[in-house]
Amino acid sequence: MKKLSILTLAVLWTGLAWAAPTGSIYVTGKVTAPGGKPIVEAMISLKGNPYGTMTDSRGQYNFTAPPDVVLVFSAPGYLAKEESVAGRTEIDVQLEPDPDAKSGKKTDAPEPADKKKKSRKSRRQTE
Repeated sequence: MKKLSILTLAVLWTGLAWAAPTGSIYVTGKVTAPGGKPIVEAMISLKGNPYGTMTDSRGQYNFTAPPDVVLVFSAPGYLAKEESVAGRTEIDVQLEPDPDAKSGKKTDAPEPADKKKKSRKSRRQTE
């Protein structure tokens, strides 16, 4: 009987240790643009750390984070925003458009093939 009690206590103690909180909380929320439009694939990360998640097609995210961390919300074409978790489990964020972002133009986009052909042709004519 005594062996059974010790075994039971050992199992219960192990189970309690397993279920003990790790110090992290489950944070959910939504990232939107002005006007309430969801921002798809916005990045949410821990400040100073590369770990994070992205928003889904509805601008929603979920994330496990320490209760005292700062989250960084960012998306192309928008200004990044920092929010302290401060024990909150729901954080909705509205990102503001970046006034310096170029409208619709990608600076690293390859040159279209037809422009390349024209430039080669013009080089041949000048030689």
